[in-house]
Formats: sequence, structure tokens, C-alpha cells
Amino acid sequence: MDVLTPTVKVAIETLRDGDLVIGGNEETGISGVFPVTAVMSRQALDTLWLALENEAGESSRKRPFSPYSSTATVHQSC
Repeated sequence: MDVLTPTVKVAIETLRDGDLVIGGNEETGISGVFPVTAVMSRQALDTLWLALENEAGESSRKRPFSPYSSTATVHQSC
């Protein structure tokens, strides 16, 4: 996700305390350039949705696959 700064769009992950961003409050209608006052992080787990296809071209139902799972395995058979 990109965030608009006074000079350029930047990835939200690159923001640090004190960086200036352009923002607004929908409730008050106030918008402008504001400093970042806090940076929070969380571990976002990626989930891939896989549909496997066999040699006959038949596809399986899409199933979630987490690369962080201790049992992460992809089987070749549908």
C-alpha cells in the first residue's frame, strides 16, 4: 500500500516517526500534511490459494496454502 507524502508516494512499510504524510479526517473534514506519530507492525501471514491441475487438465478446488505452516506440502496429484 502506498501513502502520499508532500513530494511522492511511498510504501507504507517505509514510514518512520516524524515523516510527513498527506491525510484527512472524514468526520471533521480537516485535511493537510501531518507527521507520523506512531509506527506499528504486525506479522502478516501470507496465504496462497492453489488450484492444482493434473495431466488431463482437470483442476482441483482452490485450497488455502500457508508457506509458514510446519506441514506445508504441495502434492502433485489432484
